[in-house]
Amino acid sequence: MWWVSKFLAFSSLTVSLLLIQGVLALPYDQKTSFDGDAEVLRASHAVEIRVSINTDFDFRWSLSSSRTDSAGLQGAELLQLNVVFVFLETQRASEIQSVDFWLDVDVGAGPSIQRELNPPYDLLGGSVNSANGLDLSQLLVGPHFVVAQVTFKNSTMPTVQTRAEFDVTDLSATATPVSTPSPIPSFTKVPLLAEFQWSLSSIRSNPMTLQGSNLMSDTTVYIFLQAELESSIQLVEFWLDAAVGTMPPLQRERNPPYDLLGGSVQTAKGLAVSELSVGSHFVIARVNLRDPSIQPATIRADFVVGDEMATASPTPT
Repeated sequence: MWWVSKFLAFSSLTVSLLLIQGVLALPYDQKTSFDGDAEVLRASHAVEIRVSINTDFDFRWSLSSSRTDSAGLQGAELLQLNVVFVFLETQRASEIQSVDFWLDVDVGAGPSIQRELNPPYDLLGGSVNSANGLDLSQLLVGPHFVVAQVTFKNSTMPTVQTRAEFDVTDLSATATPVSTPSPIPSFTKVPLLAEFQWSLSSIRSNPMTLQGSNLMSDTTVYIFLQAELESSIQLVEFWLDAAVGTMPPLQRERNPPYDLLGGSVQTAKGLAVSELSVGSHFVIARVNLRDPSIQPATIRADFVVGDEMATASPTPT
């Protein structure tokens, strides 16, 4: 029928003009679905229109703290023994007020692990020249995801959320940031002589090794990281019963002594053991060195909280 042909031709022309203008007006009975790379709008008269999805924000990962030779994080398989440097790449930095990040937690389901106000936008923060690394040994083998929420300076613009899913594997990563089969990290891994110690005294006297200790539930203990080569340390970050990067650090220390809960040179802040449940617990410290070419070191100590006297108790002062 001649009027049907003219109607369809007119509809096609109208849709084309609207798309050129960046506006899409559809009748109320048309449905929207998502098919991966494009948003598909299907009308009741079987006309299909494809509109490109926003690709202005891209999660990337690198084996280098300087973010070189990066690759897309979505769908990547990352080797568990590596430290990787994850960041959000965008060409719209001049429009951005802040970027908030979550790891294995959806937006709003928990506090963000990092907020970045200026580029580069690193998952765990850092500086212009060097990103903080994510120690994959602290993540379980299997699927994981990161989410970023971008807030713009123009308050009339809605926030944008972008997500990338990846796998941690104990086999060689199938997706590598460089073209060679065995990429070589640009950092150096060096041993760091450090251990967690604890004391019943705020002045840290008569300390004992925390690893394997049984702490009495009605005591207050003072936990700190004892490290050699303190002059080479830039920052120590602490977590209690949480893996590195799964939530913001409990404490950041830039100068010795490196106390789990902070303090002064003379006295440390105490941890009331009664605030912890009876059973197994752990603390983790990530030590960032002043030399950005050296991989951050991760130190962990496991201990037990009991309702009986600690098996190894330093003499209080």
